[in-house]
Amino acid sequence: MKSIVRIGIVLGFAFLAVATSFDPASCQSAQVKAIRERLKTRPNDPTLYYYLAMFETADGNKAAAVEAMKQVLVLGKGFLPSKGGGFDPIWDDSAFSATRLELERKLPKVTAARELFRLEKNLIPEGIAFDPVSRSYFVGSIAESKIVRVDAQGAVTDLSKPGELSRVLGLAVDSERRRLYAVSTTALTSGAPINQVVSYDLAAGKHDRTIGIPAAAQLNDIAITTTGDLYVSDTQGGGIYRIHRESGKVDTVVAGSLPGANGLALSADGSALYVAHSTGVARIELSSGAVLPRIEVPAGETVAAIDGLYTDGNTLIGIQNVTNPGRVIRIHMGKGGKGAERIETLLSHHHPAIDEPTTGVIVGRSFTLLATTQVARFTPEGTITSPETLKAPVILSIELDRGKRN
Repeated sequence: MKSIVRIGIVLGFAFLAVATSFDPASCQSAQVKAIRERLKTRPNDPTLYYYLAMFETADGNKAAAVEAMKQVLVLGKGFLPSKGGGFDPIWDDSAFSATRLELERKLPKVTAARELFRLEKNLIPEGIAFDPVSRSYFVGSIAESKIVRVDAQGAVTDLSKPGELSRVLGLAVDSERRRLYAVSTTALTSGAPINQVVSYDLAAGKHDRTIGIPAAAQLNDIAITTTGDLYVSDTQGGGIYRIHRESGKVDTVVAGSLPGANGLALSADGSALYVAHSTGVARIELSSGAVLPRIEVPAGETVAAIDGLYTDGNTLIGIQNVTNPGRVIRIHMGKGGKGAERIETLLSHHHPAIDEPTTGVIVGRSFTLLATTQVARFTPEGTITSPETLKAPVILSIELDRGKRN
């Protein structure tokens, strides 16, 4: 079967493939069985029904897939299957189309955002960071294995030199210590994976350190503590690593229990780490290492399959691109940081620039978003599907203090 993977989030099967040790390319029926087992204990979880519909589609069970999607309609909101997102075999089915239309009617339309800049078409960007000192953005390229710098005047130059990086995913700036950190991985293409965190001295404008994590399957995103230590997610391995700033020592924080681990965000007080994964958002207490697998969310809401995740006061901002064609949500936290009181849409898929949004960065009181990435065009062979039809990557800015949106 065609691999249904989006770069940054493993589409649907990751949370089961890791947990059950099944090959996602050849064991869809086993995945269906595993999901149905989980539904016995989580019968009202629309996210599980969404993935069930995806795998029933992959198995050729069209009627079962449509019935699972009908359960998503009954139980959930915030869901919308997308073309190319695992449902193409049933896309023209009348019952599926009707259900999809009803799911879309549930979604708020929020399109207020302004375009900041565009980049060259062949980059296939995934990560973005901002340096408040130089007022520069840094964008990582999957296809060209490099990092570009966009200065305050909009001029675009290469920060990295040829050969310094593999495929670039998560980026983060430590402005106090003038460092840019980047995930560099070969795991997106065939061969034995090499996973590294590479740092750049922003004052000198050059590479200064590389830290390898051989135990990782596919590193993805980065969060920086106030002391300059790093947390890094391992999407395929379901793990979290900590890198000590001074020594470069790597500790395993979580090993394999958070399949699809992706976006990371430290709580405002620095006591906890939030981890976006395939079926929700986990919370790790950093003092004890205790893991809450999923924060509570209001009935029917979904915070599953978030790519980039960020802290803004007592809220989390997340970018979804699997259970929805693409939207930015704000998770209003309560319950001691272990649950959400409500989910707010900051930008919906209705915006014309939304095409596989991945990550973003908070800049002042705005949120800068990599809105057009087309990451699914990058193949395991290291090529770009239909490069002649690529769009230019679009970076948007969303105001965070416009009041209630939905």
